Amino acid sequence: MNTDKDQENIDNRQSSFALSRDLFTMAKGTGISFLGEIVHIIIIYTYGIIVARFMGLSDFGVFFLGITIFNLITLFSLCGIEDGLMRFIGFHVQNKEIGKAKGLIRFSLYSAMLTGTSFGFLCFFFSDLIALNIFHKPELASVLRYLSIGIP
Repeated sequence: MNTDKDQENIDNRQSSFALSRDLFTMAKGTGISFLGEIVHIIIIYTYGIIVARFMGLSDFGVFFLGITIFNLITLFSLCGIEDGLMRFIGFHVQNKEIGKAKGLIRFSLYSAMLTGTSFGFLCFFFSDLIALNIFHKPELASVLRYLSIGIP
């Protein structure tokens, strides 16, 4: 009976060790992600300050309005593909279905390219309409045309 009890204690210690190792890995990844987010915020604010100093207030406002529209169009063009990828790739990899995971990545890449390119063309060709009829700022049209090239 002692051997069964000893084996059970060993199994519990091993699973506890694996759990603590997984928690450490997750905490390390969270810390790296947090630091990356802080660096990202610092870069964005620094960029905003530099652009504001070299542009006038009016041009700065139009530029950042264009950036906001660009971010919204990019958000809609991706259709939540990255969230679905995180969920389903993990599921397929856990079930050792590597072929399905690769197929999902390929499908998502093609879908994102198709929708992104479509939204980019729409933004480029309708930039005048968006600038004049929605925002009543004619100078926004050229900003939208330049930014539409970067839509995924």
